[in-house]
Amino acid sequence: APKKARSEEGGITFSDGDAQHVRFSHSDPLVVDIQMANMMVKRVLVDTGSSVNILYKSSLELMKLTVKDLEPCNQTIYGFSGEVLAPTGLIKLPVTTGRTPATRTLLATFVVVDCPSAYNAVIGRPILVDLQAVISMWHLAMKFPTDAGVGRVLGNQREARECYNTSITKAKSGPPRSTAPDRLQ
Repeated sequence: APKKARSEEGGITFSDGDAQHVRFSHSDPLVVDIQMANMMVKRVLVDTGSSVNILYKSSLELMKLTVKDLEPCNQTIYGFSGEVLAPTGLIKLPVTTGRTPATRTLLATFVVVDCPSAYNAVIGRPILVDLQAVISMWHLAMKFPTDAGVGRVLGNQREARECYNTSITKAKSGPPRSTAPDRLQ
């Protein structure tokens, strides 16, 4: 018999219980904690509008990785307002989402950029597609199929608001400086 795809084994739904951690009303982004390269990384923005996964150079360094660990990257990244970023390089890292036993681990390529950000990383469409992730902004949650059922990652609303406030404060105070947290956890 043909092997059944994980996504066919059970539907992914959201219920009121999935929003118990959310303070309403909100328009917060989905900011999550995920495991990258065997480290728990906080302040990871889930961005369905991003065509690449992004890791900020300051976060790379906190992971005890260096520019020597990167592959060359010739592509240019265009930001929301049209700004152009020249990546520092590419790196492939294992990414684990969910909680045991409903977890998924995949090898993801990140574009490393050296620019200020309140986030440590951005999960873009490449990881979301590979995870077969379904996102609910209302619930500030992401779900995906696993061999052990539906995996779930909840957004951290407090961290999302802190990132927003950091970004606004830095924008008002003048030239951008690194706003990346000095820790990944």
